[in-house]
Amino acid sequence: MITRNAVKFLSLCLCLSLVVSGWVLPEAKAAVPVSKVTWNTELQKVDGFGGSGAFHKAGSIMRLQEPLRTQILDMIFSRESGIGISIVRNMMGDGGTWGSKEYDGPTETIEPEKGVFVWDDPQWATKKADFDKYQIWFMNEAKKRGVTTFMTSSWSPPAWMKTNNSVLGTGNGKLKKENYQDYADYLAEYVLGYKKHFDLDISYISLANEPNIGPAYSGTVWTADEMNVFIRDYLGPTFAARKVPAKIVMPEHVNFTEAYALPALNDPVTVNYVDVVATHAYGIGTNVPEFPVSREKGKPIWQTEYMNQGTGLQTFENNTITDALRYANLIGNMFDNTGISAYFWWWPAANNGADGSDLIRLSNDGSNQALAPTENGQYRVFKRYYSFGNYSRFIRPGYVMIGADKNPVDEVMVTAYKDPQTGNFSIVAVNNDSGPQTITFDLQDFPGGVDAVVPYRTSPNENLKKLGDIAVSGQSFTMELKGSSVTTFIPKKYELPALPEQKDVFSTYEAEENDGQSPGVKAT
Repeated sequence: MITRNAVKFLSLCLCLSLVVSGWVLPEAKAAVPVSKVTWNTELQKVDGFGGSGAFHKAGSIMRLQEPLRTQILDMIFSRESGIGISIVRNMMGDGGTWGSKEYDGPTETIEPEKGVFVWDDPQWATKKADFDKYQIWFMNEAKKRGVTTFMTSSWSPPAWMKTNNSVLGTGNGKLKKENYQDYADYLAEYVLGYKKHFDLDISYISLANEPNIGPAYSGTVWTADEMNVFIRDYLGPTFAARKVPAKIVMPEHVNFTEAYALPALNDPVTVNYVDVVATHAYGIGTNVPEFPVSREKGKPIWQTEYMNQGTGLQTFENNTITDALRYANLIGNMFDNTGISAYFWWWPAANNGADGSDLIRLSNDGSNQALAPTENGQYRVFKRYYSFGNYSRFIRPGYVMIGADKNPVDEVMVTAYKDPQTGNFSIVAVNNDSGPQTITFDLQDFPGGVDAVVPYRTSPNENLKKLGDIAVSGQSFTMELKGSSVTTFIPKKYELPALPEQKDVFSTYEAEENDGQSPGVKAT
């Protein structure tokens, strides 16, 4: 008969034997980090994601041969086969003569001299088709693909309104005080005229692009106080009196700051005329600032222009997943920390000499662009196109940002958005770790129950790839986020098709993905 003490002794010997022989008892399984996503925690409304065809860059697309032209347009604006950009930003023509007519420089002004508008010309019927033809064509193509929001920014008034008699910003080129009312009428006439003559509804208008600098191209220098006075005493009353439907956007400072908007926001009269506080993001680092006064006043905040700039940002590395993650983090942080309602890339697609400017670069033959079209029918798609699309394709105008545990674990960022009308939603998870991270998403108070979600992933070797469904059980689901990836989850009920497969030189690919490419050779 074996006694209790003998059993204890044998058990101890067995444990020691396991340890000596190299066996160890399994550790308790670590808990999976959880991000709670709360349907009823409503934050700011989303206005959309934008891009521009300014400086004749829309012409680079217009000149492409079919079917490539339609393909590029769909890649920009379509949700079915592209990233669904929902706002077009235009450059208001100022009549300047700098740059190239087809590849750079401004477009025609609607008022070449005081009181003389182009549509009053007896020959207008024959001239109309060529007026601002690239941007008007671009807007119409966007309309065909469901875009209804158009924003126009003024780089400069026509030269006759300026202190330096030039559309350039050099020489501290400013709007002359005696032309403040002329300029207010000019902006109003642009909105009304584009509706009357081109059937285009300009939804938003910005009185000045980057007013804090005086560039050697179209530009106008304003102080913050001057912008306040102009909006308060001229532009706001003029738009009200003439029933101009466009909303007023300001100040579009070159850097990501609300400082230039403060005099207007703190003026009890002007604040009622300002509809959007907009800014660019050049010079921004990893810290995304808050805009406390804009939020206190209830003004939507838009980031209306940004791209890679400078030699260091146009290296090979910054055209890969490294760059894609940079923008995925920036967009998510701007929505969360700053409370933006819209995010714009500069040129979605363009023919130019800088990879950093575009999401899609239209290649050229290297000849002189000023002499003849140079597009050669080829293009390259950058990784940032896809990570931008992880937001723009799935987060639509009218959505509302909702609460989510932003950092359920180090190196992972989660933001979430919902459509209050339909119950659709998007959850974007960015994994900055080079290794995988498993996360559980807990859907709090989501209406109607969610049976499954569909993930769309951008990673070193995937481009917004549609993955298999993930079942939702007990209002939660779990997924291993691939290293260095951006994944967007949407309900199975509202799934979108996979994007057309495109290999690109900036992706890494697993060896087995090349099976069949070389007959008789198989990756092992």
